[in-house]
Amino acid sequence: MKSSGRIVGILFFLLFIVGGLWAGGKAQSSNTLVMLVQGNTNADAYKQIAANYTKSHPGFVLDSTAIDGVTDFNTALTAKIAANDMPDIVDLQWDTNITKYAQNGYLMALDDLGLDSKLVSVKKKINVVGGKTYAYPTVQSLWGVFWNQNLAKKYGVDYIPKTIPQVLTAFETMRKNGLQYPYLTPGMDLSGATNWLMCYLHTQISGIDPLFYYKICTGEKAWNGPEVREMFDWYRKMLDYAPKDVMGVSPDECLRRLAREEVVYVIQGSGWIDAVRKANPNFDFILAPSMAVLDEKNYTVISDFNNGLILSAKTKNAALAKDFYKYCFDPASSEIYTTLLSGVSPVKGANPKYDRSIEMNLPYLDSGNFVGFSERDWVPGIKDVVKKNAQDWMSGAVTIDAALNNLQAEHQRLLNANPTYVSDYKALLQTIGLLK
Repeated sequence: MKSSGRIVGILFFLLFIVGGLWAGGKAQSSNTLVMLVQGNTNADAYKQIAANYTKSHPGFVLDSTAIDGVTDFNTALTAKIAANDMPDIVDLQWDTNITKYAQNGYLMALDDLGLDSKLVSVKKKINVVGGKTYAYPTVQSLWGVFWNQNLAKKYGVDYIPKTIPQVLTAFETMRKNGLQYPYLTPGMDLSGATNWLMCYLHTQISGIDPLFYYKICTGEKAWNGPEVREMFDWYRKMLDYAPKDVMGVSPDECLRRLAREEVVYVIQGSGWIDAVRKANPNFDFILAPSMAVLDEKNYTVISDFNNGLILSAKTKNAALAKDFYKYCFDPASSEIYTTLLSGVSPVKGANPKYDRSIEMNLPYLDSGNFVGFSERDWVPGIKDVVKKNAQDWMSGAVTIDAALNNLQAEHQRLLNANPTYVSDYKALLQTIGLLK
């Protein structure tokens, strides 16, 4: 049954890519916008926003399609762009793909919308190319551990760990008391396979040395160097407490097992909170900081812009697209979006309702004691290479030496293919004060 279900899913995905399942391949009316959204919860938010917009714009239709998973989403969007069928409006991950799309002429400049004064400032301006703005952030998300306190206590752990050694000690205590596999990650998914690694990179590596990636770019550090190798060594110890079928676990299955309270520790973003609540309204979990550090003094929250909104340069309904785009950044619209995603609004004057599970993070955010998503401004393409090599190593398909050496070689290839990247990245770091 699982095989047949996956075949159906693949067929659906292929049909989607060739344009048969959304309005992008059909004649489009003047009151309709076609939208692609990363994530079902995000799509639910836009449905509510569109319903409110329709009250003042009768006949408006938002024809949206949601795709879960960053890799699947990016694959679908790339295919639609290649087919000259990019949707009018896209909600996507906030990263250097936005820069790449703008450089290639796929996006509409948004400077005439007057949004800069209505939003908080963007320090790492991956949304600005040639002095023009091509995207704005829609949410500042949290990334951490969905921690089941009650299940942990049942198996002998009545505290919340802060470091990797503390986590491993807690896992061993739970195992001795009967919970064999307290840790779970969706290993089938490229992003899921690397969730823990990214947390380590954000906090233990870049959190301590914000210039670490720049040093990789200049040759002072390397992907096959000791810092990255140590990270994988710790990850192997974490994976000892994951179930044997971890490589076959999808994001949906991971969420189901978490909601059924079968595991204690799952790393994910705050965007999962709504889905977990729907799956089990009685589940009393917390979203704790990631615990992916070696010393308590480096324990902190991971938080950054997670999603952004772009418009196609080739939209046939430009005036409507711009007007709806602006509406999405009204305080009331932002409150809908960020409340559902349990995130922080970048829109001034918006006051989303925070889920109780994120309360322990708020003092860190208020004090500015948090680190960002360090991989979002890497050279375009390398993040997927990191994920693929990590997943191959995790499954046993390659050795750690092969994975890291290939990662280093691929990174250099991408730098060679983007000859201005290092100088542009240096200028970005200088602009935000990290580099003199």
